[in-house]
Amino acid sequence: MNKTSRDMRQLLFYVAWGGLLLATLIPVKSIIHWYGNFQLIQGSQVTRPISAGASEIIFLIKQHLPGFSLQLTALTSRALFKWLAVVMFFGLFLCKFTLPDWIYKCCEGLRHKIKTVSAKKLSVVIILLTLIITCFLSYRIHWFFPDYPDNVVQLYQAKLFRQGKLYIDTPQNGREFFWYPLIIHGATRWWPQYTPGHPFLLMLGLFMGLPWLVNPILACISLIILYKLALEIYGKDTARLGLVLMLLSPLFLTVSSGFLNNASTMLFSILSIYYFIKTVKYRSVTYPLLCGLFIGVIANIRPLTGVLIALPLGTYLIYLFFKQPRSFASKILLACFGMTCTISILLYYNYITNGHPLLFATKVMVGEHLSLGFGKTMYGITHTHFRAMVRLLEKLNQLNFSLFGWPIPSFSFVFLFFLPHFKKNRWDYLFLSIILTMVTGYYFFFALKVRYLYALTPLLVLLTARGIMEAFQLLKKLNFDDRRIKSAAYALVPIFIGYMVCTSIIPQLTPSGKSKHLVYRLVKQKKIHNAIVFLPSGFGGWGIYGQGFVHNDPEFKGDVVYAVDRQKNNIKLMKQYPKRSYYFFNRYPDGSHQFKEITPAAYSN
Repeated sequence: MNKTSRDMRQLLFYVAWGGLLLATLIPVKSIIHWYGNFQLIQGSQVTRPISAGASEIIFLIKQHLPGFSLQLTALTSRALFKWLAVVMFFGLFLCKFTLPDWIYKCCEGLRHKIKTVSAKKLSVVIILLTLIITCFLSYRIHWFFPDYPDNVVQLYQAKLFRQGKLYIDTPQNGREFFWYPLIIHGATRWWPQYTPGHPFLLMLGLFMGLPWLVNPILACISLIILYKLALEIYGKDTARLGLVLMLLSPLFLTVSSGFLNNASTMLFSILSIYYFIKTVKYRSVTYPLLCGLFIGVIANIRPLTGVLIALPLGTYLIYLFFKQPRSFASKILLACFGMTCTISILLYYNYITNGHPLLFATKVMVGEHLSLGFGKTMYGITHTHFRAMVRLLEKLNQLNFSLFGWPIPSFSFVFLFFLPHFKKNRWDYLFLSIILTMVTGYYFFFALKVRYLYALTPLLVLLTARGIMEAFQLLKKLNFDDRRIKSAAYALVPIFIGYMVCTSIIPQLTPSGKSKHLVYRLVKQKKIHNAIVFLPSGFGGWGIYGQGFVHNDPEFKGDVVYAVDRQKNNIKLMKQYPKRSYYFFNRYPDGSHQFKEITPAAYSN
């Protein structure tokens, strides 16, 4: 390949890379909000742009271009003002100002301490801080209970596992009084739609009596593996900066404080990548076996993520096999064997619950509809390429700002790092390929959420650390004074942390988690036992009934059973559960609530 064609390819790569950065800056969510408000003002039915066709949206924007332009200009101006303020602040310190000596010496002392303290001490401090913060957030945000249908059902599944069961026999009057979304309600049995990986970990938490502690512990283990991974391929400085950045990620702290299976997905993703790198670098039977095992574990938690992690790793391993067949043939076989061992658990689980090893519960749930690809999906949604692109851009935009919660885009240093003049190695490109594969794969998923891309967090954090360190090296090469560079960085750090806390953490510290479990607290306060509590069904799977369902025994045989209020038909459940006390609970929009005892006589007429 001649130099001209190579330069042209590099130019095309950098143009595409810059275009991707600009795409992640599009405030899609705000545009959707503008569209909804516009439809509401016009008195027409509100439909999200992602549910409409491209031609309809383009026509709407053309027809109301002034209003749309003003909205977009206002959004862009606010963002640009923040970014420009940060750049100017950094530039002023870089060219003119330095911190006072005593502040500078304090900052230098802290940096030196982080750089020179033993890895064991640094890891212990950061892990303890992570554990304390995530446990605090678990209490303040969730009150130590799941408060989202996905999490509620996975905890329900963990309760089933604890009893040694994969499903329950269909309860008498179950569809009427105990129906809950994301559970498959068959004619003879009920079982959750989720794969068994994360509920199994929650089951271990249930045995301890602390299921809410599972994700904080997974977060701490993830930090250990992140450090070992970075130390293996980048060195001590990048590994330590990566640990600090991970600790300061609001996305990492928030997900680690809840019950989301994305926390376990991230841990096993980074484990598989870590042992993949050791497989490539060293001769060992253990490393490829562990790499394959952990990829299979990911598939047991989130099958699509497992496939998307395995694709770039497998492709690179096959490439190395063709270069060195003798060295990598056995490694590929061992990795495949490890992956087969753990995936066979998932296939067996599918066979027992869904009737076929390759039939997933999500497919049983959606029936004729698609769960992956383009066409008619659940909830009457038609997944088109336009909808997929809009939704993907929306989630990338959210991830770009929620990863670190900085006043500048979180991806800034990642994009900066992959521009010319920065030294990159093969692992950087491997990480980039995993990121792009994951993003491309979830393009085809109709219900994409930011948390589905959460497994990429360690890679984005390490590439950010690489970008920061390379940026400082570049400034030194440009003959900027070392003290001014450090002063600028030290001045920005507290601003970035303060902004993150104020915009990403504090807004979540509301009493909503505690208030969502009001009925459970009232039952405990009043020392109610051997009872049935009826609640309105609510909306969207959580609602009022979800506040009770999360506390139910999986077979609805507990001391206190929470059921859907069916008014006059409640007498059916009262006859099914005789010799109990019966209560009704409701919560109203103004915050008030009603909790009263009821009797079968009230429904006898």
